[in-house]
Amino acid sequence: MEQAEFEHIATSVRQRAFATALAFTGDRDESEDIAQETMLKLWTLRSRINSQAHLEKLASCIAHNSAIDNHRRQNALSLDGDRNVIDNNTVSPDRAIEDKETIEWLERCLGSLPSTEHQILWLRQVERKSHEEIAQIVGVRKSSVSTILSRARVKMLNEFKKRTR
Repeated sequence: MEQAEFEHIATSVRQRAFATALAFTGDRDESEDIAQETMLKLWTLRSRINSQAHLEKLASCIAHNSAIDNHRRQNALSLDGDRNVIDNNTVSPDRAIEDKETIEWLERCLGSLPSTEHQILWLRQVERKSHEEIAQIVGVRKSSVSTILSRARVKMLNEFKKRTR
């Protein structure tokens, strides 16, 4: 792909990378950083890119993978880090420990889901996106969104059942 062609479509590709990252992270600043990193990687790969469609798919893939990498780095820090999860003035120490353990368990469960399941579950449950919007952001068929979402929910439910036994 020539430089002029790349520059012509760079804005739309950057928006797609940003939307993909935002769907996964929920953080605009982090998504901006991911989109910028994605564009830099695409710029270095431009000689190997054949078409605009190839460029857009590659942008989504790179942004998605970068968001996953950032998420894993943050989870590794947040699970090991000492966070003040609950205001100890209003909750008993026993309850605070239980709540902290529950949050850590939930983070581990979400982190253990395959990235597509995690992303789709996040988009639906947290960001309240429609199945059509999710399909467009993630790059899957609308019918697949329901299946993947169901699979993720079942896995979370099974983990919850194991924990409460």
